[in-house]
Amino acid sequence: MYNLHTLTEESKMKTVSQKMLAILERLAEMFPNSSYQSRLDVYLSTKGITDAAQLENYIREFNYSHKEQYL
Repeated sequence: MYNLHTLTEESKMKTVSQKMLAILERLAEMFPNSSYQSRLDVYLSTKGITDAAQLENYIREFNYSHKEQYL
């Protein structure tokens, strides 16, 4: 386990982000395609998101690519 007190803020956030993605991936496996949020989470878990701007862009991309399915 990492000693979070010795890591930089950026590496702390990266460690937390990686753990959160692992949890989301596991939940997505347990409840596949059950909701918009779970589909979005699965999609985002495949991306190497490092900041909020990337997150917003990937969400927009996901929504645009899936909008046609609902029409």
